[in-house]
Amino acid sequence: MGGGVNSSRSLGSIDIFASLSAEEAKSMTFSEIFEKQFPWYLSLGMSYDDFWNNGDPMLCKYYRQAEKYRRKRVDEEQWMMGRYIYESIGALSPILHVNLSGKEVHAEPYMNMPILLKIEKEAEEKERKAKEEQKKQMAFMEMFASQWNKKWAETHPAEDTKTETDNK
Repeated sequence: MGGGVNSSRSLGSIDIFASLSAEEAKSMTFSEIFEKQFPWYLSLGMSYDDFWNNGDPMLCKYYRQAEKYRRKRVDEEQWMMGRYIYESIGALSPILHVNLSGKEVHAEPYMNMPILLKIEKEAEEKERKAKEEQKKQMAFMEMFASQWNKKWAETHPAEDTKTETDNK
């Protein structure tokens, strides 16, 4: 499944020691390590001045994290592109089969809106229906409470008058 891809590289980092023997890696100075990493950080958009003169080592960490996010976003975009292609081919599939029945065969219509927009609209509709149901339930509870209060007042009139006379 990995196909020989270095998993750390796929996460947006660089392994400068991968092509070196253990002895070569041990003998490298910090300057040589930084010089080997510098082109990779340039490819991430870090400037010469930020890499060599900024003095904040956390900046490199943030560039690596930003690269992870960028790669994740690109991966998701490519996945969506594959999804659109899959859906398109699926819509065409009826006309790609041999038609032995003699009936006229048509392709299915293509999606009427982007997938993510459809998901958003479905979520909005679900939320709208939930709010509508909540309003119905609130109206029912208010009606029930009103009827209950009316029946209570009819069956307990003495208590209502007592409290009025006691207050005077």
